[in-house]
Parts: sequence; structure tokens; C-alpha cells
Amino acid sequence: LPHSPFLSFTDPALPATNMKFSALALLFPLAANACPANTEPYYYPYELVRPPNFWIEGVVPILHGNTIQGYETPIAVFQTMIVDQLMWECVAAYDDEAVSVIDFERPPFVGPENHHDSEARALCMVHAINKVLDGGLVPDAAPMWVDYVDSLCLDSTVPSDDDALAAVQDDGMDTPYAIGHNIGRYFLDKMRNSGWNFDGSLNKFGEECTGVCPIYGDNGPKPYVPVVSPFEVKKPKKKKHRKRYQPLIEDNEKGFVFAQAHVTPHIGYNVELEIVREPIFCANEFSDAVVRGLDDPKYDYKEEAEEAIEQVRLTGESDVRKIAVEFFDNKINLAGGLIMRLRSDFLLSLEEQLMYHVGYTTIEHDSVVLAWREKVEHDLIRPTTVVQRMGDKTINSYRGPFMGTGDMSARDWHPYIRTMPHAEYPSGSACLCTAVAEYVDAYMADQHGNNTYPTIWEFAAGSSETEPGVVPAKALTLSFATMTELRDMCGKSRLWGGMHFTKSVQDSYQLCKGLGAKAYNDWARQLLPNNDLDSLFDDAEKFAK
Repeated sequence: LPHSPFLSFTDPALPATNMKFSALALLFPLAANACPANTEPYYYPYELVRPPNFWIEGVVPILHGNTIQGYETPIAVFQTMIVDQLMWECVAAYDDEAVSVIDFERPPFVGPENHHDSEARALCMVHAINKVLDGGLVPDAAPMWVDYVDSLCLDSTVPSDDDALAAVQDDGMDTPYAIGHNIGRYFLDKMRNSGWNFDGSLNKFGEECTGVCPIYGDNGPKPYVPVVSPFEVKKPKKKKHRKRYQPLIEDNEKGFVFAQAHVTPHIGYNVELEIVREPIFCANEFSDAVVRGLDDPKYDYKEEAEEAIEQVRLTGESDVRKIAVEFFDNKINLAGGLIMRLRSDFLLSLEEQLMYHVGYTTIEHDSVVLAWREKVEHDLIRPTTVVQRMGDKTINSYRGPFMGTGDMSARDWHPYIRTMPHAEYPSGSACLCTAVAEYVDAYMADQHGNNTYPTIWEFAAGSSETEPGVVPAKALTLSFATMTELRDMCGKSRLWGGMHFTKSVQDSYQLCKGLGAKAYNDWARQLLPNNDLDSLFDDAEKFAK
């Protein structure tokens, strides 16, 4: 069956999700006063979709498809990882043998054996997610989730951290509400100590914020300050500064013009990797480890600028390239499209979906942290700046949305899509796509006896976000016989769009090589010590087409 590649959840293979969620009230038609009086702690509401559909039809529309996509890529990756990990904790808490993602030991608090089933796990997830959203993981999703929980006639009240721990530790409560909120409590503590500064509790000097500080804001070890001002229109006088990252100027298409600030520059130094635990960085002022790192690419910026101009010109004349650039720019589209295909092709249970996806999003996290460390270390300039410094030189390239290609002044040149607010080298997308391609291949070999996973992605006429209604001129398809082919187009699309220079992609492949296979074989697969996925779920809860 065809699948929509953009995560609006209009997938014809999944008719129950054939809606968009801007009018969220339509999701929650059941008024609170219509709820039946039911105090059974394991009551599974009729309004709650069956467990195999819970992740795609319950969690994703409110979080991934409606709110998380609005965050910058590294933040969205962190948010999705946390959600997946705490959902797996609910699986482990209501199973005989599954282990925690935290320490690969049995969870400290588990549910009664007679409720080791998919329904109890899904109920636990409802409450665990409510707890972390209430604590600030995805601030704009919290009220939507409360409305969702209320519509299910479940208890949406959120206990304090102390009360959540006391309920399971002192009172011995083992209900989905109690265990779910305790799992949420634990993950909030993990988030506070993760180095991401998700709640803005630290200022840019790494000290306690005594006022209002930005969520996910820079918190040291020393503040990142761009060497070149975003408002400098000429080449810096110092030659060594000419290749340094210069934040770009953006506008909101409503008259507000502003300068970019490097997103999450601190994570490469402050955030521990989840899976690759050995030291992996080059020696520098913050670390003595010398295992993995990238050398200066030593770009010839004149040649690279000409190549970027030409690549974007070619993209301006190709609907296939335009769609590829847009598609691979949104990592949630890619992850969501893959899990929906796997879920449908192999009839995956909720637990099977999570075992696959928790490793997927966790290695996404590690690849982003790896790339960000290198980005800040090298602090290299973007193609936009290099080309625009050519001034009034006439070039031939893509001129802008609906303007096609033609002659223009170099100072007015822009990539096909927005350039993200962080340094150029290396490509975070190429690094991430390398890791997830390896991960999917390892998963397929282990679970389904195939060395890779072929995919077909269909795009409706006019579905472009950059040139809507016009691109593509007619429906088109991107087909990948292997995950390596998908990885390669993911990397090339960064060059086609004009966001990166050449070595940024190739060197990213090397930076993240081997991480995906390790993530599946040495991490995700170990979440079930008996290696028996069938032991996790009831046959009745298998997803049916």
C-alpha cells in the first residue's frame, strides 16, 4: 500500500489516522461529566485504541506530528528519545524479563504478574507521558495530552515527584497510574541532569538561572560566542576568521528580521552519549580523550562556493531533487515513515514497535551529539555566507520559491530551503542517516532475515512545502532498494539544497560509521535477555491490517 511521506498522518494504509490534528478538540469529544464511575486501576477505556495502535494513533498525533516537529532538530531528537525510552520502561515494568534502558537491570518497581499484558503497558505509558509533559519536555503538548487523558476517562492529575516515588516505594502501589508516574518522575530527573538544559534552569555560564533563561539554552562550559557578527557584511579583516561560522539573518515573513543563534552549542560537551559510552572525541581544552574526531576539511572555498551555486541551480530545475531536499530535512518524517511501513509490513505489536524504535531514536540522539561536538569544534562557515560575500557578481542559480533559475547577484543567493542555525561542518543529517541506516539493516537481519529494508515513498502533485501547489508538477516516487541508498540520497540532499559543502557529507559518514549496528546489536537487542519478542505480547494484540 502507498504511504504518505509527510507526517500529516493521512496514510491510506492506516485509515484510523486519516485526519490532521490542528483542531484537537475533535480528538476529545467525550466530556468529563460523561465518564462512567470506574475506580478499577486496570480499566482499559473503550475510547483508547488497542495497544498495537496506541503509539501511532495515540502518542504520535499529539507529540511527533503536532508539536515536536516545531522544535529545532537536535531538540526534537532529544524529545522523541525520552518519550520512546519511558514507554519502553512501561513495557519492562509489566513483563517478567525485559530490562530497563537505564541500566539494563530489571526495573525497581514492577506490576503484578497477572497484569503483564499490553493493556497495562499502554495505560502506564499514558501516565508516564503525562508526567514528563507536565514537567516541561514538550511544553506546548502538555495541555493537549491532559485533554486526551481526560477524554479517555482516565485520571489526568499529576502527583509531585516526591508523591510519585512514595506511592511505589512506601505504599507499594503497582498500578499503571502509580508506576507510570514514577517512571515519568525518574525521566524528569534524568532530563534535569542530562546536560541539555531542557528547562532553562541554567544560564549561559552554567550557573543557576535566577530569572528567565531559554529552554535548551547554552549553559557552558563556556558560552558559545560567534567570532563573526551576523551583521558584518564584509569579509573579516583577520584571515583566520574568514572561514568561521557567521550566523545568518532570517525573517518571519511578517516584517521581523533577526539573527540566528547557534542552537544547542553546549550538547557536544555537556551531554553523555546513551549507547556509545567509551570516549570518542579528539583532545581539546575540555577533554583528554583521543579516539574519534574529524580533521579540518581544508576547503577551497572558491571551488566549494561555485559547486554550491551549481548544485542549487540543478535543484531549481528538478522536482525530484526539490522533494528529496525537503523530505530529508525533517527527521521525524523519515522516522515516522519507516515505523509505519514496518508496522504494516510485519504486523508489529506495540512492544515490537517500541523495541525497534527506542534504539532508533536513541542512536539518533548519539549521532546528533557527536556531530554537534564537531560543529562547535570546527565552527565553519555556511555556503550562504561564502556565496553572498561574492557581492554583486552575477551568478546563475535558483532564485527563490516560484522564481525558477536565472541570473542574479551573488549577494542575494540563498539555499533551496532554510539553513539551520548551526555551523556547517560536519553534516548532522548525513551522520544521523548513516547511523539509522545501519540500525535498520541490523534490525531487519535479526528480526526478519533480510539484510536491508527496501522502501518506496510517494509524493502527491503540489505537496512541496517550499513551492506548494506547483512542486512536484505530477506525483513522483523515491525508491530505495537498500538503506544505504537511502543514506546516500539523504547526504546528497544536503549538497543539492546548498546547505553544506562537499566534505561535510562524506566525513559525516565516517564519523558515524558503525554506530547504528552497535546500537541495535549491543543495546536495543539486549533489552530482552531471552531474545524472545513473542514472549512480550498476547497474540490477540497483534496489529491486523
